Amino acid sequence: MSGQWTYGDGAESKEDMHSFYWFFTDSLAQPGMLTGSNLVIEASFSYENIQNMLDTYKEGGQGDPFFYHKGNSPILNRSADKQLSEELIRYLDEHSSEDTTQDVVKLNGKKYLVSSVKSSYLDWHLVDVVPLYQILQPISLSRNLFYLFMILLFVVGISASILLYRNIQYPIKKLIQGLRRVQRGDYSIQDLIENVFQEKIRAKEATLKQLQAQINPHFLYNCLGYIINMAQMKDEQAVVSMAHNLSAYYRYTTRVERETSSLKEEINLLVNYLDIQKLRNGRIEYHIDIPEDMLAQFVPRLMLQPIVENSVIHGVAKSYSSGEIRITGESSNGFCKIYIDDDGPGLSPDQLEALNLKMQQPLQEEMGCGLWNTNQRIMHLFGNQSYLLFGPSPLGGFRTEMGHRIASNEWARKLANYDLPFYAGDCALMLVRMEEEFGQYDNNDQTLLEYAVINMAEEIMGEFMEVWGVKEEHGYLVFLLQLKENDTDIGKETILEKLSVQLQSKVKQFLKGSLSIVITEWFAFPDQLYDRFRQASAYFRQIVGDEREFVMRVSDVETPAAQGPLDVLYTPPTFIHLLESGQWDAAEEKILAVCAELDEKWSESWEHCMEAGFLITASFTNLAHRNKLTLANLMGDDIEWLQSGEAFTTISKLRKWSLSVLGKLKEGTSNEIKDIRSEYVKKIQDFTDKNLHLDVSLRVLADHVNLHPTHLSKIYKIETGEGISDYISRLRMDRACHKLVTTTKKVYEITEAEAAFAKGKYDPPIEFSSVLMPKKYVQGDTKENNVHDRWMLETLGMKHKDTWYPANDDQYRQKLQLAIASGEKLPDFVSVPTNAVLTNQLIDSGQFIAIDELFDKYASQTLKDHAAAHPELWYPFTKDGKKYNMPIMEYTDNDDTLLWLREDWMEKLNLEAPKTIADLENIMDKFKNENPDGLSPDKVFPLAISLKNNTNTWMGQLDWLFGAYGTIEEQWNKDANGNLEYGSVNPGAKQALAKLAEWMNKGYIHADSALWDEGKSAESWTKGQAGILPGANWVPDWPAPDLLKNVPGSKYKAYPVPAGPDGKIGTKWQNSGVNASIMINKDAKHPEAIFLYYNYLLDNLANPAAGSEYEYGFAKGYDWDIIDGQPTSDKEKIKDFSNEFPFLTGPARIPDLYMKTLVKLANGEKPETPYEKQMAEFRKPENWYAGKVVMSQIDIRKQNYFTGAATPTMVSKWNLLRQSEMETFNKIIYGQLPVDAFDQFVTNWKSNGGDQITQEVNDWFKSVSAK
Repeated sequence: MSGQWTYGDGAESKEDMHSFYWFFTDSLAQPGMLTGSNLVIEASFSYENIQNMLDTYKEGGQGDPFFYHKGNSPILNRSADKQLSEELIRYLDEHSSEDTTQDVVKLNGKKYLVSSVKSSYLDWHLVDVVPLYQILQPISLSRNLFYLFMILLFVVGISASILLYRNIQYPIKKLIQGLRRVQRGDYSIQDLIENVFQEKIRAKEATLKQLQAQINPHFLYNCLGYIINMAQMKDEQAVVSMAHNLSAYYRYTTRVERETSSLKEEINLLVNYLDIQKLRNGRIEYHIDIPEDMLAQFVPRLMLQPIVENSVIHGVAKSYSSGEIRITGESSNGFCKIYIDDDGPGLSPDQLEALNLKMQQPLQEEMGCGLWNTNQRIMHLFGNQSYLLFGPSPLGGFRTEMGHRIASNEWARKLANYDLPFYAGDCALMLVRMEEEFGQYDNNDQTLLEYAVINMAEEIMGEFMEVWGVKEEHGYLVFLLQLKENDTDIGKETILEKLSVQLQSKVKQFLKGSLSIVITEWFAFPDQLYDRFRQASAYFRQIVGDEREFVMRVSDVETPAAQGPLDVLYTPPTFIHLLESGQWDAAEEKILAVCAELDEKWSESWEHCMEAGFLITASFTNLAHRNKLTLANLMGDDIEWLQSGEAFTTISKLRKWSLSVLGKLKEGTSNEIKDIRSEYVKKIQDFTDKNLHLDVSLRVLADHVNLHPTHLSKIYKIETGEGISDYISRLRMDRACHKLVTTTKKVYEITEAEAAFAKGKYDPPIEFSSVLMPKKYVQGDTKENNVHDRWMLETLGMKHKDTWYPANDDQYRQKLQLAIASGEKLPDFVSVPTNAVLTNQLIDSGQFIAIDELFDKYASQTLKDHAAAHPELWYPFTKDGKKYNMPIMEYTDNDDTLLWLREDWMEKLNLEAPKTIADLENIMDKFKNENPDGLSPDKVFPLAISLKNNTNTWMGQLDWLFGAYGTIEEQWNKDANGNLEYGSVNPGAKQALAKLAEWMNKGYIHADSALWDEGKSAESWTKGQAGILPGANWVPDWPAPDLLKNVPGSKYKAYPVPAGPDGKIGTKWQNSGVNASIMINKDAKHPEAIFLYYNYLLDNLANPAAGSEYEYGFAKGYDWDIIDGQPTSDKEKIKDFSNEFPFLTGPARIPDLYMKTLVKLANGEKPETPYEKQMAEFRKPENWYAGKVVMSQIDIRKQNYFTGAATPTMVSKWNLLRQSEMETFNKIIYGQLPVDAFDQFVTNWKSNGGDQITQEVNDWFKSVSAK
C-alpha cells in the first residue's frame, strides 16, 4: 500500500481547504478475485480536529499555538490573538522552516519565545508562542530567595560565633589575666588566698566548660555550606534534614546547666551527629543497640560523641567504600559497658598499647584532647571503678570500650523494679546440680522437677534467709541468699551448711533424686557477685570423678587445675583404628583403660574428661559417616546426653555413655559391611557400562571406587571369576556387534565416534551444521571466524558448515516453522527454546531422531544424574514413550519464592521471624500502624504485590499465600490421588482470596495493585512504602539497591514463607533446571558430536578447577586478561572486553552448583574453587543467606506438572477461562464480590471447558510419565 496526507479535497491546493485526506491503493491478488484489480481506501479528518487539539494544548500551558504550512492558510486555536498570529506568520513566511526550531522573536515591541515542531505525517508545523517575561519570572524569584537565604545563614553563623565566644572564650581570657597578675606580684598575700579560693571555683567551672568546648565538634561551617549547596540544588528534603539535626545537636551541646545527662540523651545526640555526617558524605552506616534498662543511667555529658567522632574521622573517612559504626551496650558482671566499633583501618597492637598507656598519663599536646578528656570525666564521675580501653574491633577496625561498675543506687533501682528483697551487704551463693536420677525425665518433666527443687529451697531456707533461685545456662540451679536477721545464735556458715544438707535430704525423700551442692563464702553484694559465681561454677567442673551428693564450700583461694597430657588415649593402636578394623572388644578395653587413667590421675580435671569425650565422639562419628549412617540414628536416646554435654560431666557418665554407644555402633554397622565386595563389583560394572566410550582403564576404575588398583583387581576376580580387562574387552565386542547388526553404520564410523570420545576430540576434524544466535564480536572476530570457533576446532576437532545465523529469536522461530512447512532440510543440531508447541512441530516433522540410546551412552554423568533426579524435565520432550531433545541445564531453585522484609523495621519494632500467616499479619499491622520511620498509616501498605496479569509470577507473587491453604494458583498440581488439578479452582484458593480481601480492607495492600506489574510492585517496596516484598533470592541485585538509595539506613533480609492456620505451607516450583534443548537431525553424520561438545563445557567451564586454563574465564584477552601481572575479569580494565561467546548450548551450568555455593558462603565456609570465589566477590551476603533460606524450604515446593503444548480445548477456551479467573479473583479481593462468588466461578469454570481441559491434561501427563 502507498499514499500521503493532503490538505483540501485530495488535490494540492493553497486556498481555504478544510480537511486532510489520504488515499491508499493496493493490488488484489486473492484467489477467485479479478486479476488486475486495485483496492482504493480513503481516510480523512476535518481541520476542526486540529483546532480541538490546539485548544486542549493551550489550556495546559501559557502559549498561543497554531498549525502552520507555508503556502496554506494557518489553522488557529479558537481563542487565538489573530493580530499577533498574522505578524508571526509573516515572520515565518520570510524565514526557512526547519523540522524543529526555537527562536526569540520581537513582535509588537515585545519579545516572544517561538517554538516550532514539524509533523512527519502531515508535513505541517505546530507553532507555539510564549511571552519571554513569563518564562524568566520564576527564575528571578528563585534567585532573590536564594540571596535572602544566604543572608539569613550568615546572620545565624555570626550569632553562633558570638554566643560561643561569650560563654567560653571570655571567661578563660579573664582567668588567664588573673594568673598573669599573680605572676607579676600584683596581689597581697591575703588577696592571693582569697583569689586562689575563688579561682579554684572558677577554674573548676571553666575547666568543665573548656572540656565541653574542646569536645564540641567544629564543623558548623561545613554543615552550613552543605545547606547552601543543597538549597542551590533545590533538594528541600536534604536542607530540612540537615537543619533539623544541626539544631538538635547544638541545642544539646551548648547547654551548660548540668554536668551529667541520661544515656538516652547521649544516644539521641549521637543519632543527630551521625545523621549529619551521613548527609555530608553518604558513606556512613551506623547501628545502635543499647539495652532499654541502661538508657536511664546518668553519664558525663558529651561522653560518647568524641569517641564516635574519632571513629568517623580516623575510621570511616579513611575507607574508600562505605563505612560502618556500631554502638552497643550491655550490663554484665556488675559493670555497665558500651562498645563503639568501626570497620576502618584500625591500629596495630603496638599502637593500641601505646594509646591505652597514654590515657593514664597527663595530657600531652600531640595526643589530642578528645579521648583523654572523656577518660578523665568518666573517672571523675565513677572513680577507679571505671575504664576506657582501646582494641581491635570485630568489624575489622578500631574498638573503644568504656565501662563503669553499676552504682549501688542503680542496683537498688533494679532490685526495686523486680520487687526483690535484697540490699547491698553480705550474701552467699548456692549452686545445685541435679544428679543422674533426674536424667530419666523428658524436658517438660525436668522443668517441673527444677521448679520443685527451687520451691523446696525457698520453703526450707526462707525462715532464715531471703532466697532468689534461677537456672543458669550450664544447667545448675543458682540461689542468691541473704540473712534476714544478723543476731542469730548460729553462725552464718553453720546455718547455711545445715540448711543445704536439709535440702538434700528432703529432695531425696520426696523427689527420689540426689543433689550435689556447692556453697560460697559470704561476700559483699553486689560488688563480688560475679567473682563468687565464677569460682563456684569452676569448682563444680573440677569435680568430675565419682563423687556425688556432696555439700562443699568454696574457699577464697582457687585450687590450680591439674596439668599434663592423657597417655592411654593416644597410645597405639588408637581408638579410631580399632573401630575401623572392627576390633570391638579391643575398643571396649580402650574405653575402660582411658576412664581408669582419668580416675587415677585426673579425677579433679573436667578438661581432661572433656578431651577424652571429644576424641571418642569424633571416632564414633567418623565410623558412622564412612558407613553412610548418621550418629543420631545409631545412638537413639544417647544422642541427648551428647547434645546437652551431660556425657562429659563426670568420668562415670563418660564411661557409661561411651560403652553404650559402642555397642549400638557395632550392631548398626555389622550388616552394612557384609556385602562390600559385591558392592564394589556393581559400581565397576555400572561405571564401565556408562563410560565404555571413554577411558575405563584399571587406574580410572580404581580411582572411581577409591581402592588401590591391585586390590580392586583381586576383589573383582574373586567375586566374579573374571578379570577386569577381560570383562571390558567382552563388553566392547558385544556392543560393536550390536551396532553393526542394528544400524547402517560401517565399522570405521562406529570406531571413529568411539575414538573421539576416548580422546575427547575428533581427529581428523568433522563438519556439522547448527544454529547460532547473534552475538557481539570484538577484536576483528566475525560470526564465521571467531575465538569460539577457533577453540572448537583446536580443542574438539569440530567446525561449522552451512550453519544458520538468524538475526533474532523471532526470525529464528519463523524460519524454523517455514522450514517445517516446506520440508526444507534443517541443520544437524537445532536449538529449541522452551516452547512445547514448537517442540511438537519439530518432532512431527520427522526430521529428528529420538535420543534415548545416544543419551544413555554419551551424556555427561552430571546431566544423567540431574535427569534421574528430575524425570519431569523429559515431559515436554517425550512422545510415544521416546525422548527427542537433549536438555540444556540451567540453575535450579533460582526463582523460588521468599519474603523480603524491611529488617530495620523488624529490629526497631523488636519483631521475630513470621512462622505463620497470623505472625505475618501482626508484622503488617505493626509496619502500618506503628511505622518505625514515622510514616502515617495512610502512607504505608505493608505487602507489595502485583495483581495485574498473574499472581504466580516472579516478583510480588502470591503463590506462598495460596500455598498456606494447600494449593498453588495458576498451575497444575497433583491432588491426593496423584492426578493433576488446576490450583486456582482448589477450595484452598477460596481461603486465600478471603485473606487477601481482608488485607485489602485493612490497607495492608495498595489499592493500585491491580494496575501494577511486577516491577511496579517492587517500586513500592524500594520507595519505603511497603515492608514486605515476595521475590527470589536475587533481590539483593535488583531491586534492593534502589531501596538502600531511596531510604537511608534501611536494611532488608530474606525470610521463609509462613504456614497457614492448618500448618499447610507451599510455594511454586517451575524450574527443573532446563533452559532450552537441542534436537538432532536424523541425517547428521555425527549425532554424538553435540554430546562431546556439551560434556566438555560441563566438565571444564561450568565449575573450572583452580589452575586450569579456564580458571579465570573462557578466552584470554576477551573475558579475562593479565593486567599489571595479575589475572583480572574487570571489564573496565580489559580493552574490547567481551564475555558473549556463540556456544552451541549457551553457557554451561551445573543445576545445583549455584545454590550449594550460596549455602556454603552463608555458613561462613571459605570459598575454594574459582566459581565459589567469583560468587563470593560478586554476590552480596544477603544473597548468600537467601540461598540458604531457599534450600531450607525445598521440601514445601509444589511443582507445575503440566509443561506440554496447549490441549485441543485449551486452544479454544483457555484465554476466556483465564480472563474470568482474573476478573473474579480481583473483584473478590477488592470487595466488589463476596468470597462465596468463588463457588460459582468454579462451577462455571468446569462447565465452560475446565473439566474437559483437566481430562486432556491428565491424559497428556500419563503419556509422558509412563503412568
